[in-house]
Amino acid sequence: QWNVSNCSNVLQRQQINSGWAASFGRVADALWAAVHYDQPVQMTKHWEGMQWLYSTNDTNSWAFCPARDMTCYLLPLSPCPQVIGKNDDVRKSGGKRGSIEWLWLKQYGGRLRQ
Repeated sequence: QWNVSNCSNVLQRQQINSGWAASFGRVADALWAAVHYDQPVQMTKHWEGMQWLYSTNDTNSWAFCPARDMTCYLLPLSPCPQVIGKNDDVRKSGGKRGSIEWLWLKQYGGRLRQ
């Protein structure tokens, strides 16, 4: 991704517990900002104990993942670490939701782990 040698400049966007479309719209917003600000991006948690709505807390399930966040199911957006609680919403997208670029970024951000 962009400028990954400098993780001090990473754009952090918090995950939300909402519907699938809202969750991935937020990822697309973060990617749009990363492209236009030329900064690395990472999705983070609001607080340490936050658990993403679509992760399971059943430790016996094949789908269980200790992180309990988007990284359990999706490819990482950046090698930069999450900073729990950090949110750069003040620099958020400004992108046009529904534009071809934004829709592509939404699809890109939702790439599943194999």
